Amino acid sequence: MDNHAHFLVEINKTPLSKMMQGIQQVFTMKYNKKYNRTGHVFEQRYKAMLCNKDKYLFNLLRYIHQNPVRAGIEEKLNYKME
Repeated sequence: MDNHAHFLVEINKTPLSKMMQGIQQVFTMKYNKKYNRTGHVFEQRYKAMLCNKDKYLFNLLRYIHQNPVRAGIEEKLNYKME
């Protein structure tokens, strides 16, 4: 996806807000350095949803993996087993 990303993260001791702050800071610094830019890279604050049931977890994983196919970026999913 060229305009957003999906993360599935298990939270333990470190709050999600701290994790996302670190991810966004590092990404922004590297992106701005690579493209000789300054300022914000992300348009909006991240969205978070609590996943506390196995059935919802399965549906969430399927949604994340199917997203590029539904967007027409990938024709099909191709997972290689090693």
